[in-house]
Amino acid sequence: DRETLMEVMGYIRDVRVRTREIDAMFEPVRQKVHLLKKYSVILPDFVAKTLEEGPLKWKAVKKKTLEVKERMNRLQNVEVDKIKKSVAEFEAKASEFRETFLQQAPFHFSRGLEQAYEQLDTYHLQVKAIEAEAAALNNLQELFDISMSDFKDIKDCRQDTLLLKGLWDMVGLVVFQVDDWKSTLFENIDVDFMVEEAKKLKKDILALNPRTRSWDVFLGLKDTVENMLKALPLVQDLRSPAMRDRHWKQLMRLTGKHYNMEETFSLSDLLELKLHEHVDDVGEIVVRAQHELQMEKSLIKIGETWKNMNFIFVPYKETDLQVLGATDTIVEALEENQVALQAMLAGRYVANFVDEVTLWEKRLATVEAVLTVWLEVQRRWCSLEAIFIGS
Repeated sequence: DRETLMEVMGYIRDVRVRTREIDAMFEPVRQKVHLLKKYSVILPDFVAKTLEEGPLKWKAVKKKTLEVKERMNRLQNVEVDKIKKSVAEFEAKASEFRETFLQQAPFHFSRGLEQAYEQLDTYHLQVKAIEAEAAALNNLQELFDISMSDFKDIKDCRQDTLLLKGLWDMVGLVVFQVDDWKSTLFENIDVDFMVEEAKKLKKDILALNPRTRSWDVFLGLKDTVENMLKALPLVQDLRSPAMRDRHWKQLMRLTGKHYNMEETFSLSDLLELKLHEHVDDVGEIVVRAQHELQMEKSLIKIGETWKNMNFIFVPYKETDLQVLGATDTIVEALEENQVALQAMLAGRYVANFVDEVTLWEKRLATVEAVLTVWLEVQRRWCSLEAIFIGS
């Protein structure tokens, strides 16, 4: 019967597998016995008897094995044909399983952690079951001395299952870290720390098995970290004191998102703007804000300068009459401020200050005109006064 056939084939297999090992065993033992005798070490009789009979018994076992195998040749051939047929059917089944695996296993980042782990658990059990079938067929192939099948599709499924598990574990780590950061309030965001941690995560991701780099889940994971690395420096820029309400409104128009700059405003709100998709535009908004801040400070400084600017009056000769004194400070400030205002108007960031800049230009132009006329009138008066008084 088949059970007896399998038992006998198991014995034949065991002899075949151990033949080389046992054949090489006797000569070293003989040499050791000879060495012991050389040094007058007396061994028990059964040792010498065993050493003498052992090779003969082993030779007899091998001969018996060949005889039995020869007698069972017809039965073996029938069973070999069955095994080959089973292997062919199993390989077709394994190929179909592989195709299904590639289509349905969690290779896509959009699956999400929960669904991915559920699928991995399911495929782990399915692969384990089909591996058991493959192992049973390999065992039969070994018993009947048939060339062993590799069953590459099954091995690939097992390898991919393990790689997917490690990959989704990394996804979980990144998601957990990012979610933790998202709750950080805008004013408390430590950008430098987050950038360093994100760089470490990226390094760990790139160290994953190269086989995974074409998978969508790997690409999605890498994009998540890289987008964070793009967004964090922009977050740092947006924390600039130069940012005003008008700049945040401009950012809202750019991203198509609306938000309120309240005390609860957090990193999560900023990331929802998808800043990584607008790197250049966000940078331009921040640069504009910084230039406008400088312009704002310059206009305040000009206002303070002229608010505290006073004319100096001195007595004319030895009379009680007061005339305008030195105007060097006024003229110097006037020239400096006019040049600054002209530079502002020529700049590309003056739009929000054009009315104020123009107003100051007019004011200073008026000061210049009045001061010029005043000094000219005073000069002429002084000249005429000497003539009339002298005559």
